[in-house]
Amino acid sequence: MPDRNNELIFGQIKYVFAVNMILNGSWLIVILTNTNVGFGFSFLIIALMTATQAFIMVKSLRAKLDLVEIFVIRCGFTIYTGWVAAATIINAATLLKLLGMKNPNAGFDESTWSVIMLHVALVIYVLASFMERNPLFGAVYIWAVSAIRAKQTAYSNI
Repeated sequence: MPDRNNELIFGQIKYVFAVNMILNGSWLIVILTNTNVGFGFSFLIIALMTATQAFIMVKSLRAKLDLVEIFVIRCGFTIYTGWVAAATIINAATLLKLLGMKNPNAGFDESTWSVIMLHVALVIYVLASFMERNPLFGAVYIWAVSAIRAKQTAYSNI
């Protein structure tokens, strides 16, 4: 395709997307071990996934793209980055729970920690959305929070 932005794909993103996909596959294998060590390593892997995916998203936001590339590359990477960011926050919450934050002696109950994490996520998503002028990234937060709320109806503070 002669009109595609080869500089973005081959000059800026290069192998970062392939690295992200390898991290994605290894994250899935590691988290399925369902062990404390596995959750610790999976958090490190997904944090690297978030970093590589944020790099790709920022590169796509700054590139001059045609309409098809905007929809496929920019929107696609934005949604994927938002999903990976949400998964990173959920992974961090799971790790904190395993490390004892579910214990009432840790200061708050589990649902209060969840609300705190959701507020931290809100700040991250709002800042990223405004700084990059990318409302689609913020829309992923709305989708994630809606899904969490639908599954956690037993907790009134969520």
